[in-house]
Amino acid sequence: MKILKNQPAFAGLSSRILNRLTEHSRIEEVEKGEIICREGDPCDALLLLLSGRCQSVLLSPGGGSQVLDIYSPGDTFGERAL
Repeated sequence: MKILKNQPAFAGLSSRILNRLTEHSRIEEVEKGEIICREGDPCDALLLLLSGRCQSVLLSPGGGSQVLDIYSPGDTFGERAL
């Protein structure tokens, strides 16, 4: 809950709600270059980046790619799951 309290996206939430969120949360570490999710995967989580950086990339059928967004610590993504 301490981690969530310090994040701008969750700053206005009550302790009761933050506690409920932490009951359904987990921390995962990923290696550099590891894919977190792919387009078309089931979207069932809101992700909060605690450290490092990650990017959202659109892959084209021809094999090219375009960076759509870059995330830094404190950023959230996957909101569409909610």
